[in-house]
Amino acid sequence: MEGLQVRENRIAQLETRQIELTTRWESEIRERDNRSSELTLAQNSQAEELERLKLEVEQLRSELEEAKEASEQAEERCQDLERQLSDAEERAQSGQEARDASALEEAQRDAAEARTIADELRRRIGQMEAQRETGRVIVSERMQSLANEARQRRVDFAESFMQQTPDENALQLIKLQVSQGDGAAHNSLKAIAGGLPVDRVRLTCLSLWEKGYIELGERLAGHVGTERDLDSLLEFLNLVGARDVSRSASRLVRRTLNHFAWFRDSADIPQFMRTLRDNGWESWALQIHDECAIRRDPNTLAELLTRLGEQEASEMLISISDSRPTETVPPLLGQMKSLGLNTEVQEIMAALEMSRPADFKTVRSAWNLSIG
Repeated sequence: MEGLQVRENRIAQLETRQIELTTRWESEIRERDNRSSELTLAQNSQAEELERLKLEVEQLRSELEEAKEASEQAEERCQDLERQLSDAEERAQSGQEARDASALEEAQRDAAEARTIADELRRRIGQMEAQRETGRVIVSERMQSLANEARQRRVDFAESFMQQTPDENALQLIKLQVSQGDGAAHNSLKAIAGGLPVDRVRLTCLSLWEKGYIELGERLAGHVGTERDLDSLLEFLNLVGARDVSRSASRLVRRTLNHFAWFRDSADIPQFMRTLRDNGWESWALQIHDECAIRRDPNTLAELLTRLGEQEASEMLISISDSRPTETVPPLLGQMKSLGLNTEVQEIMAALEMSRPADFKTVRSAWNLSIG
């Protein structure tokens, strides 16, 4: 009986301790939630202010163009009147003073008036150019300030997550996702992906997966593909997929590589693909290659083609003609043409005609319409 009493007391102590820990954890979560809400409101307010400044600069630009056009018209009018004045003076000198005196005086008045208008317009243009430059400086400074504030928010987020275990980070992400939606979770995902040691990011991804929030875990892995430097990214991929052949590891690696291929700066992609091949990860490099060819935005894909080596570019063109969705090919061709990749455009069209003749007709019709 005494042993039973001891066990019951121990159970009661543990239950009390559990209640205390749960209360403290919920309090910390509420504090972080409040901080997240405040940061989101501040971010929205700053975005609205930036948009307002951009609109003001655009309005100044429009007014400046109108003033320049009016100035040019006034200048032309002034020159025309001066020519008339010159003609009248020549006629006066040839003995037609009496007949042309009135016309001469009128021409002189008109020329003087036109010159005054032109001078006033030039003064206004100078003022508006100064205002536009001031607006540009204000927007530039404000954008830099917003960028600094965004970086600081990410640091603050990362520091708060550094104080927690991967399981606690996963629970907080789930709570944000459920209570506030994707927007609130998005900032936290970026903060974790970009600020925590890569092994803790990996463990948080796996914890989300184990708790049934597979998509949230994959989104976190995807942000690693865009937020980390190339060395850290390679380290993350090795930690997740080098030895772990589970379904979860495979999907996390795929999401990371996909986001890298879709959204990463064009300058990073060739270098990272070569690094993967040098480290024996040909399959990963091939996945990036395929995702770029099929799903990367036309503007950034065209830019990527200018950065690839000759053999790499040739292979990319083949993949584009074989696999890229039909409706996205004409915009890509247009962007390639604007970058001077005319030969490459013809190569895609020729390959498309051979491998996908029905799609080729659709693309050719759209392409012909776009180039007039």
